[in-house]
Amino acid sequence: MKNVFSAVLVLVLIVSMMLSGTVLADTKEALPDSGPYSLSVELQQSKEAFAALLNIDNKSKTTALKYIPKGARILEVTATNAAAHVDYILNGTRCIVTYYIDGSVDRVSRGINSDQIFISDSASKSLTSINRSDRTITLSRTEEEVQGIMNALRENDSDYAVSLIPDSRATRKTVYPKKYTQDSDTKPYKKRNVLDGTVAIPALLDGGYPKNQRFIVYETQSYHVESNKVMEPFDIGERVSLIATFFDVAMSTAKRWLDVAGVAYSTLSILADNCKVVDEQAFNYLGGKECGIYDPTEEKAMVETYSDWGDGKIVLTWKYSNGYHSPDWSHSRRSPALQIANTTIRNEGKDVYNQNIEVYGYWKHGRGRFGY
Repeated sequence: MKNVFSAVLVLVLIVSMMLSGTVLADTKEALPDSGPYSLSVELQQSKEAFAALLNIDNKSKTTALKYIPKGARILEVTATNAAAHVDYILNGTRCIVTYYIDGSVDRVSRGINSDQIFISDSASKSLTSINRSDRTITLSRTEEEVQGIMNALRENDSDYAVSLIPDSRATRKTVYPKKYTQDSDTKPYKKRNVLDGTVAIPALLDGGYPKNQRFIVYETQSYHVESNKVMEPFDIGERVSLIATFFDVAMSTAKRWLDVAGVAYSTLSILADNCKVVDEQAFNYLGGKECGIYDPTEEKAMVETYSDWGDGKIVLTWKYSNGYHSPDWSHSRRSPALQIANTTIRNEGKDVYNQNIEVYGYWKHGRGRFGY
């Protein structure tokens, strides 16, 4: 355990250096008067567009068609009492145009599958170019560190997920698009009954015990230890539309993420808190199956007769659906123990128990411990 905490201490120093050196790569230029990044058309229609879109029902997007370029496809329209957002795709580029109550306009645009994002801002009269890949904060452990922590957890019978990665930016709230505990396939569980019934133990007859005894096959997926996390940092004053563009999600989706994480933003959809949004994440976990058989000879209880355990890994992935990416969890490496048929575990457990009774006449290995 001492070695584990020594490793964590070293990680603290490494992460601190990483974070202190993180710079957001922005390039600002004067907003052009014409061309693809100009806002001249949007500014001319700003007051009218804001008034028309203020109370728009997103299910009826026809009103917004008047305020987007010809040939564009509208994805979403949202509005507050201070800002109206029109999200559309044109010529392979996604744009979110925001009309503000004071008449100013900005547009966040990104080519499909491009890392380059452009922000045209009429208020500052600037064009900002952001390289998405230059902003990433990566916090990760080696497989050796993860294995050491998992072994220590097993020795101390600890439970649930472990995330010992420190963050020197304590004021930044972490935004999770989706937590692995929300997915039934990746969330932790212990001692889940996956098969039960009765099984024949012929050796019990010699001792005068009933041959048929109850059995249960238990399954466990637990001891999740974070091995990787990649995040995108966003500062106070940045636009929610920028987050939506970074992650290729709807404005309403980005706001929902922020709301769940407790990140404040204004009615203008401008961040009031620093935050970092999780882009990639991975956890190693321990999966196992165990056979329990009722022992009438010594324990008068369910005893663990056989088990099989192995490591697995789950990762946060992104799927493209309906114009936006959606986060999901999947097993990049499923624990081999969880892939063993429940009947195989039962048969192995039956054979071990029967052989023990044949040799000793009673179960001599105690009750065991299910689920660790």
